[in-house]
Amino acid sequence: MFRPAHSQKRSSQKGINIVELLIVICILAISLTLGIPGFQALKLRSDRSAALIELVSAVRLARSEAALRGTPVSICASTDGARCSAADDWSGGWLVFQDPDQNLVVESAAQVIRVVRFEHVRFTLTADQDIDGGITFGTFGFSRPTAGAFSYADAFETRDIALTYLGRLYVTDTEPSS
Repeated sequence: MFRPAHSQKRSSQKGINIVELLIVICILAISLTLGIPGFQALKLRSDRSAALIELVSAVRLARSEAALRGTPVSICASTDGARCSAADDWSGGWLVFQDPDQNLVVESAAQVIRVVRFEHVRFTLTADQDIDGGITFGTFGFSRPTAGAFSYADAFETRDIALTYLGRLYVTDTEPSS
């Protein structure tokens, strides 16, 4: 019996050939080349938001804990998570702790309320000379120093964070760095 050519059984293809594999690899390489810088910028924006939110949160916590506990509470820069550092660089993290004698010294681990640490940071967070040692909140919520500022900078932008005498932080964008 005669069978037409189109109805003959063909052997089914199993796997892929080298040309198809090379096309997929090229498309993947182009996609990664175009996408990775976007992911890096997204990660940097996420790090920026996390650092600023943590700073504002820590200042609010210190202020409220001072009123709640009826004793002064301080926040200071810390590189090791156990004691205050005297530097103006807050990029590595900070401590919130009870500070009854208001000397910005952690005298026991039981006084520590919160530790914030950042590893592998790609930003700088510096305090002006008024805030260098740290901020102490009295039982009525007022800060000492009564005013000061932080400066945040990363590869894309800088922000100024102002501290008011009421212990509130205000974040303002500055011109993007070029």
